[in-house]
Amino acid sequence: MNKNIVFIEYQAITSNITDAYLEKYLQQVAKENRTVNTAGEFLKIHDEQFREKIASTFVNIIARHKCTEEVKKALLEHNKWAIGKLAVEVMNASTDKPILGTII
Repeated sequence: MNKNIVFIEYQAITSNITDAYLEKYLQQVAKENRTVNTAGEFLKIHDEQFREKIASTFVNIIARHKCTEEVKKALLEHNKWAIGKLAVEVMNASTDKPILGTII
């Protein structure tokens, strides 16, 4: 098992999940109607399902690659960031000036 390949695979999958939900938000809410409130409403509806997909990706990657404790810890740390990334992206898409950092 190459830990770099495992980590890159995990990052790619979680980024794709985040991108899919962000795209859903962008399609559902017209640009002129995007506000912190519309972002909050979207997250209320979709955040639990998003978090479940991110968490199940974490579990599936660990099981598929039979990860060592070191790799599990690294993936778990990234998992914490991945779970919060959708909120950051949706909020930033809802304001002219990013209110949260996007380098996650």
